[in-house]
Amino acid sequence: FLSPISRLILVYTTDINLWRFTPVRIDGIAIGLLLSMFLSSSANVSFVAKHIKIFKYLMFLLLLLLLPAWIIFPGYLWVSLGYSLMVLTFGCVLLVVQVQCSLGQRIPLLNWGLLRYMGLRCYSIYLFHISISYIAITISDNVFIDLIIESALILLLAHFFWRYVEMPFINLGRKFSYR
Repeated sequence: FLSPISRLILVYTTDINLWRFTPVRIDGIAIGLLLSMFLSSSANVSFVAKHIKIFKYLMFLLLLLLLPAWIIFPGYLWVSLGYSLMVLTFGCVLLVVQVQCSLGQRIPLLNWGLLRYMGLRCYSIYLFHISISYIAITISDNVFIDLIIESALILLLAHFFWRYVEMPFINLGRKFSYR
């Protein structure tokens, strides 16, 4: 609960990038911890499974609120409450997906080729996204052009890193027994 308040205070008192400042992003870590603790109990999983329709409606409601909030909220409000709304939305999506998967229910979207491609390269994307964003900002003054350049460079680097660094190490690791 302190994360949105501290972000609101810091947005007016400092120039740091709050998106990348971990102490004010604790709400995301807290949601992940709470979900982990909640889902470790089979009784809780059964409760969510029993009321899955309500949780799905909540998930879709949060998803529907996210885009208008991003557009309508003034910058300071998006930084304080919008980030928390995003975390809460993603937490709800994770809860629904995890419970459905634990019940053996297939989620066709998760087998979508683009998501599987991105999922395999997500660590590489994570490794490169900050440095590439700084490079993209120096290339253009247009936010949308920056985003296109940034996305293309990140995906290109992530693909090559996955193919020529990660995958060879994964294959090497599969040659050894873990007994």
